[in-house]
Order: sequence, then C-alpha cells, then structure tokens
Amino acid sequence: TATHEEAFVELKRRLTNTPILACPDFSEQFVLQVDASQIGLGATLSQKRKGKEVVIAYASRLLTDGEKKFTVTEQECLALVWAVKKFRPYIEGYHFLAITDHQALQWLMKIQQPTGRLARWILELQQHDFSVQYRKGALNRVADALSRNPPERTDQTTENDEVSDHSLKVFVIESSEKESNSNCGDYLPTSWYDNLIHKVKKNP
Repeated sequence: TATHEEAFVELKRRLTNTPILACPDFSEQFVLQVDASQIGLGATLSQKRKGKEVVIAYASRLLTDGEKKFTVTEQECLALVWAVKKFRPYIEGYHFLAITDHQALQWLMKIQQPTGRLARWILELQQHDFSVQYRKGALNRVADALSRNPPERTDQTTENDEVSDHSLKVFVIESSEKESNSNCGDYLPTSWYDNLIHKVKKNP
C-alpha cells in the first residue's frame, strides 16, 4: 500500500543518514556482512567502536538470470566477492572480518584444487587479508534484508560496480560537513591513502 511504501522510504532515509552512517576509521577493523537470496545480494560495511557497531555503508543488487542458476554455495561466495569489490577502497590493505550465514564459506580458502568459477573467485579473494566468521541467518538480518529487497536493475547498473577511490574521498568530505560531533578527516590514514588523496586533489 501507499502507507507501507512511504514507511519503507522513510526507513531507508533514516538508515542512510547520520547518526546511523559513520565515517570510516582506518585504525579500526572493518566488518563485512554478506548474504545472498534467490533474487539478490546484500552487504553492510561496519566497524565496532566502544563496543557499539556503526555502519559505514549498505549495498545490494539483483542477481542476473545466470546467477540465479548458481548453487547456494556459489551464490553466497558471489555475495562475498561482490561485496569485497564494492568496498575495495575501504578494505584493501587492511585485515577485515567477513561475516556470512553460510557455513561452507568458512572453508572457502582451504578448498583443495577448486575448479570453475569458485577457483576464479578464490584467486580474487586471495589478494585480500581477511577471516570468515559464521553467523546464524537470524543474526545476519541487515544483509539478509538487503539481499531480499535489491534495487531494480537499470541501464547504469554494472555487476562489478564498486565504490571508487574518488567517491571515497568525496564521501568523507560530505560527511564531515554533516557530522558536528566528529571530524571525518581525522579518520583518514596518513600514509597508505596519501597517494589517492593527491590524485583526487589534482583531478577533482
């Protein structure tokens, strides 16, 4: 109904604005929660600060017709690979925790002689430093909800869409203007991202 749609839009607005969303703090570990459903993929990027979980970003997308034919394990692995690509500018070069409600992913990096798309995905994931933690589906609610309510595919939708280094810098600048209790610039690392910051300043 119109009332339900209005309530859902308002909920999304509140979930994607301060104080729900936080600036990334590169001195703290990133947590990537992922999930796949029969129709889509969902993920959240968060951190724990002072014992409280804060969300950096949300993401979801529809599965393609071909991806809907994948096995459950392949779809869950795809969710992890897609989320890692999506949030690469945040997690690259840092150890992060990946949380999934699919137990098989705990042994993903230990599979002997993987073949096909799993082998290709494992090679992609080996570029990153992370550990996988299993969490029951009932406790992985946000990523689960995102996977079951992905946005409609558009002409601009790309399967490998990711947060760009440029967007990451812009996000930090915009957030610092909105958040009165923190200076997002304080969260930027002083060494690893210096080169990226220089590129953005040179080509805004």
